[in-house]
Amino acid sequence: MEKASSIRNLGRNTIVTVLISIALNPISILLGYYIGKTLQAPKLNIEYIEVVPEIAEAQISQAIVSDIKGDNGLKSVLERRLPHHCKEFLKSWEISRKCTPRAINSVKLVIEELTYELQIYS
Repeated sequence: MEKASSIRNLGRNTIVTVLISIALNPISILLGYYIGKTLQAPKLNIEYIEVVPEIAEAQISQAIVSDIKGDNGLKSVLERRLPHHCKEFLKSWEISRKCTPRAINSVKLVIEELTYELQIYS
């Protein structure tokens, strides 16, 4: 008798398990499909960015600054060459960011001209 009731319980358990599997199978398929679609590919968003390059600030070497400080003639030539708003460089010896290219170009041009004149007259 125990064997028959254990077989019945086993049969009931099997039937209940099969019914649960049949009931949950569509749900698990749909859930798996949804999760697969969701995780399949990233959602791309277009974002606009502004590129701001970081460049080391150009500077005039200290050797050239000391040469300019020691030579009043060179200083007066640079005063004539530099734009009005960049002449602070000759007083404080610090170049503002917007004047750096102009000051460096002016210094280079004056030094090149003076070097050329020295070569001609020597």
